[in-house]
Order: sequence, then structure tokens, then C-alpha cells
Amino acid sequence: MLDVIELESKLESFLEERGFNLVDFQIARFGRSHTFRVFVEHTNGNPADLSDCAWLSPMVSVYLESLGVFSSDSVLEVSSPGLDRIIRKLKDFERFTGHLVKVKVLFEGKRMSVLGRLRGATDDEVALAEIESPKDFLSAPGVRFEEGVLLLPRENIEQVRLKPEV
Repeated sequence: MLDVIELESKLESFLEERGFNLVDFQIARFGRSHTFRVFVEHTNGNPADLSDCAWLSPMVSVYLESLGVFSSDSVLEVSSPGLDRIIRKLKDFERFTGHLVKVKVLFEGKRMSVLGRLRGATDDEVALAEIESPKDFLSAPGVRFEEGVLLLPRENIEQVRLKPEV
């Protein structure tokens, strides 16, 4: 059986061959069944529409079956990540630099969230500017605040999501 990281890597390659980026991949387990959530966009960054998702869905289903992870008890959801998309990959952190994001973090068992402008990311940390109340985070381990930028350790980040601006 493939682990989730290996499965995600294989699925990412499969989708790229068909002109799509894998934005996010989730597996939810309900009893004996699994729900596979696959969020895609075109490789040029344009959003996937309903016809794209309908076209991809049977191919992804067969591909997951061929890997031995998808069965008749499984459910597949292929969709666009939406305006409030999750940001996980370094290339997406770079792409969305300057955008408003909501970051959920976990420090010593305590969940917190912060809203700010994405200033970039490395393998080790995410940088945010224009933070509403950075003082709440300053006592958390590994957090730094330098020249108006809050630096959060990636290991504590549960989720980074775009916050649409109207």
C-alpha cells in the first residue's frame, strides 16, 4: 500500500501529464470507505471549471484503482480549489505573495489563527505582514517579529488559506 506522500506525488505527475496542477489532496476515512478529495487547476494557473473536473474524474478514479487505493467503497471528489484556496507548495507561496491569507497554527496544543499579507515562505517559515495583532504570537516557540513581518515556523502551521478580498 502506498503512503499518502507517495500517492500524492504519483497523482501530481498523472495530472500534470493531462495539463493540470494538483493544488491539494485529502483523504477522509469513514468506517471502511474513503473519500478522496482532489483539488486541481490548469498548469497555467487558470481555474478548473466544472467540465474540466467532470472530464478528469473518471480518469483519476481509474488511476487510483490501478494503484490499489480506490475501491467500490471509495468516493472521489474532483474540484477547483476556489477563491479561498489552500496554499501548500512553495511555488504557490511565491505566486500568492502580497495576497491576504488566514494562517491556522498549532503551538503546544493551542490552535490560533492570524490574518495578514503573505510576504513569502521558505521550507522553514512563512512570512506575514500587516498583521492585526502579532503580540498574541510573540510568545509562541520559534515565532519572530522582524521589521513589521511575522515569521511563523512551518512545522506549526496547520493551514494557509487565501482570504478573498472584495
